[in-house]
Amino acid sequence: MNNRNQINLELQGEFLEFLENYHGNGYGFDNEKENENKQIKKNSNEKEKKIKQIRKKKRQNKLKEEERGKEKENEKEKEKEKEKEKENEQEQEKEQEQENVNENKRKKLKQELKIKIKKAHNKQWSDRIYNILTADSNCKNDCKYCYMKAMKNRFFKTDLEDFTMKVNEKKVKKGWRKNKLKPKLFMFPSSHDIFDQFVGDYIKVSKKIMLAGNEVLIVTKPSLVCIKKIIKQLSYFKKKILFRFTITSDDQDILDYWEPNAPGFEERLNCLKLCYENGFNTSVSIEPYLKFPNTLIKKITPYINDYIWIGSMSGLNSMKDIKIDEKKRLNNLYRFENTLKLVNEFKNNKKILFKTSVMSKIINNI
Repeated sequence: MNNRNQINLELQGEFLEFLENYHGNGYGFDNEKENENKQIKKNSNEKEKKIKQIRKKKRQNKLKEEERGKEKENEKEKEKEKEKEKENEQEQEKEQEQENVNENKRKKLKQELKIKIKKAHNKQWSDRIYNILTADSNCKNDCKYCYMKAMKNRFFKTDLEDFTMKVNEKKVKKGWRKNKLKPKLFMFPSSHDIFDQFVGDYIKVSKKIMLAGNEVLIVTKPSLVCIKKIIKQLSYFKKKILFRFTITSDDQDILDYWEPNAPGFEERLNCLKLCYENGFNTSVSIEPYLKFPNTLIKKITPYINDYIWIGSMSGLNSMKDIKIDEKKRLNNLYRFENTLKLVNEFKNNKKILFKTSVMSKIINNI
């Protein structure tokens, strides 16, 4: 090997060493392919990264689109809810308007009914009333709730402890003109009861009333003595007679307090049976009812072919010499809630009719 070759080898060695140091990874010429591969890989990575970014952006766009869709759905739901609320408000307004119309109708009907009840007060039972005792005579039954006591005391200064009863002869002897029109129903008596000492006069006047073409409503707390005589002597007129017996309770203790001299419950019930069995028209007045009348109604219903009337007591709190406990008991019995219970209990009973005292209590409190 000559010097020239040596020099060339050294020079090449230095060159290769330089190249190696310059590229940091072997000979520069030998790494060109590797660098190319790295570039390809780098480009591939960048492409993949871009793809990932594109996909990510698509996912994000998709999520945003979904969110926008949900927002639109929510907005639609809100719109629907608003429309529904508006419809509900309109419906409520219509219902309120209808309720106002109904309320006005109820008020009008209530007012009309109150007027009808007031007008019917003294005409529920009859067209006319008739009595044959003098106006200042006291009824010896001495019922504590009797409205006639106050009237007699006020207008005639009657001694309420004097039970002398006098017959008005003019009323007994009165002649009756023939009624050519529709028969009128006379409640006889209306302000006193029928007692044995003048039952003969009572029968005589009843015949005159019916022979004149009228009918008689016999209202009494009946005694067997009087009812047997009436049945016997007026049986020919039975189609023109309606018995209405006052039976205010089936509790004899209560009757003894409020109606001290009147016939007892059993006697009144036997009178009702007797009239019914003899083919007369029969009815009962439970006015004033002195206790809840459910048991009483069961006992009398089999012997009723007309109606059972139920009414409450008036003027209770203004009555004197009434036991405090009795006032409390009856005030509770006649409370609105209990009166309503009474009506609901018997409103479907076709034999029950309510007096205006009961109807007024309900109408005035609703």
